[in-house]
Amino acid sequence: MAIARRLWLTLCGLAIFILNFFVCRELFHTEYTDRVITGDAAFISISRYMLDHWRADSWWPVWYDGIPGHNAYPPLLHAIVALMAAVERISPALAHHQFGAIVYALAPLAVFFLCYRFSGSIATALGAGLAFTLLSPSTVLMPAARAGAGGWFGPWRLCVLVAYGDAPHMFGFALIPFAILALDSALTRRRPIYYFATALLLAAIVLTNWLASVGLACTVFVYLIATTGVWADLRRWGLAALISIAAYILACPWIPPSTIMLVRANGQVATEGDYRSDMRWLPARALVILILIVLLKFALQKWRAPAGIQFAALMMILPGGIPLLWSLTGMSLLPLPHRYVWELDLASTLLAALLFAALLKKFPRPAIYSAIALLLLFGCFQLRAYPRYAAALIKPIDMSTTVEFQIADWLKRHQPGARVFAIGSVAYWLNNFSDLQQITGGFEHATPNPANRDATSAITFEGASTSLLWLRALGADIAVVGGPKTRAPFRMIQDPAKFDAFAQKIWSDGDDFIYLIPRRSRSLAHVVRRQDLAAGEATLPRYVAALEDPSLPTAAFHWRDSHSALIDADVPAGDVLSVQINYHPGWHAAVNGSPRPIEKDALGLMAIDPACSGPCTVALTYDGGLEALVTRWAAAAMLIGFAGLCLIGFAWRGA
Repeated sequence: MAIARRLWLTLCGLAIFILNFFVCRELFHTEYTDRVITGDAAFISISRYMLDHWRADSWWPVWYDGIPGHNAYPPLLHAIVALMAAVERISPALAHHQFGAIVYALAPLAVFFLCYRFSGSIATALGAGLAFTLLSPSTVLMPAARAGAGGWFGPWRLCVLVAYGDAPHMFGFALIPFAILALDSALTRRRPIYYFATALLLAAIVLTNWLASVGLACTVFVYLIATTGVWADLRRWGLAALISIAAYILACPWIPPSTIMLVRANGQVATEGDYRSDMRWLPARALVILILIVLLKFALQKWRAPAGIQFAALMMILPGGIPLLWSLTGMSLLPLPHRYVWELDLASTLLAALLFAALLKKFPRPAIYSAIALLLLFGCFQLRAYPRYAAALIKPIDMSTTVEFQIADWLKRHQPGARVFAIGSVAYWLNNFSDLQQITGGFEHATPNPANRDATSAITFEGASTSLLWLRALGADIAVVGGPKTRAPFRMIQDPAKFDAFAQKIWSDGDDFIYLIPRRSRSLAHVVRRQDLAAGEATLPRYVAALEDPSLPTAAFHWRDSHSALIDADVPAGDVLSVQINYHPGWHAAVNGSPRPIEKDALGLMAIDPACSGPCTVALTYDGGLEALVTRWAAAAMLIGFAGLCLIGFAWRGA
């Protein structure tokens, strides 16, 4: 009987996966879509760079004047896409969309198994999986989601995946129910192999997406409250905390503490809004949320609600309440609150399925059959409509006809070593087709240097003189500019004509232009006087004046690979080298094998005192510094510890 039940459970899960894959099947053979402004552009660029430079991902030289590789984005999805591209011998863009289709089909399957765990009923779980497949509750609960999906019953999940390119969040979200199932097994069976599997799943979510990581933390929290007595069995909390700590230690080489602090700071000033004022109220609002959760827990226990209903109801408050609160009041409990709609969909679908199953038991069979028939009829309508939605969303495009590809291709052929200033879709796609370095990039949370954000704002909105100062200060050789009739989706530079006043136009197509920025030296290293790097009100003009000073010798800069370089210069006694790469303590400098200190200048770039008078060669190497060393050893120790615990557990059981 148990074998038949498992077989039936497997077949139902497989049917849900196939049904969802049928809806988004066009993605599996679509390389590029006409949604050129989605997050896919930057995600595909990351996968492409991983594929071409898989041995050197510690430093990321192509974004924001150089950043640590772990700051670019949590790497798991992009690494999987790069591996798929290598194995299938296809482009990273096609591999990205193929994996996106798999992830889309995986999410309802996860809901199906989670509902089965709490209900014990295959029929209830099948209803939850189908409901999540054919309906987005957020379109009913949130007007913004309804407008984006094109109606009350639009495929909001597919819209977010295709139109907005949020595959990493969906991947992390799809893993959350499996992580809860693994945690439940670990806390119930208490064996090392279950602890290890749970820690790996939790680490995988952390390595996939920041929003999914927050959703995971909230979901684990309410799961523990739902499945634990108010005061009893605190050992479950302690064990869950230890597993969570172990999971982070496994993930910390790619998500070190410095990256968490950076994303926390930069995330409050996101491109979609300024959340700093909301974050000042976070402790008070979090306390109110906690009080609501405790009160609801007491009420549900008093009503003797099953653990599944408790879990789903608590999820409606956290994390489901994050987008609901924003939709109803405009209040942001966290940055980007509208992005947590999938967590809201999970909570509302699970709660509706469990409540509906409980209510059906109280009605006569004819009423039950009528209700099921109506739901099946609605499901058939949605099953017919969803592929039409998908066909309208997934429109293949020849990327070579776009201005993004044409600019990237021209720069790759004619300015292969240049550093580029570009914004909008051109910046997002540039590194999908080339290794050109940028002073902007894909995600603003990635940059540790506020100067990059200040420069982008100044070049976008201020006049010619200020724009030229920033372009020279951050080492830009090229500026990509779109006029009022640009083919790019957005015209972002307020006064494109200002570039004609100081730069040479070297390419044009309609109202899209490429300018060559005048610089005395196109090297990233420069000999300057120490006082030229001093902080103060005139830091920027003084520094640029030093770069353009013909009385100072020039310096040659040469990349050996993505994380090491050589500088050759004739340095007068007392002068220093300014390197237009963002400072990080993981960089080390040496002259003839002797280490030299690297300082952080007033613009956040590197300054090196070579301590030599006359010609010298400085070797630059990036190894991540002490933090990278500690996190790698910690993760290795945790893996060895888990392996030892698992072996001991197997031996104990055998004995």
